[in-house]
Amino acid sequence: MPSELQNLQTARSNIAANIATITAKPKPTYMVDGQMFSWGDYHKQLMDAYRDLGELIQQVQPSEVLSHGVSE
Repeated sequence: MPSELQNLQTARSNIAANIATITAKPKPTYMVDGQMFSWGDYHKQLMDAYRDLGELIQQVQPSEVLSHGVSE
């Protein structure tokens, strides 16, 4: 079973793939049956989620603490 960190990294990779896809072939905002689809808004949502996941990954990742001793 994947760890919490691995799940967050996978989610971030999936979002990065979606960002790559929509920026390769951007589409205009359009309406279908009265419902608006805004690719700009979708792109912003993906970018926000990518950034948020990056922050979560930093919080979950083990960190190293470096210390320097003083010798006399």
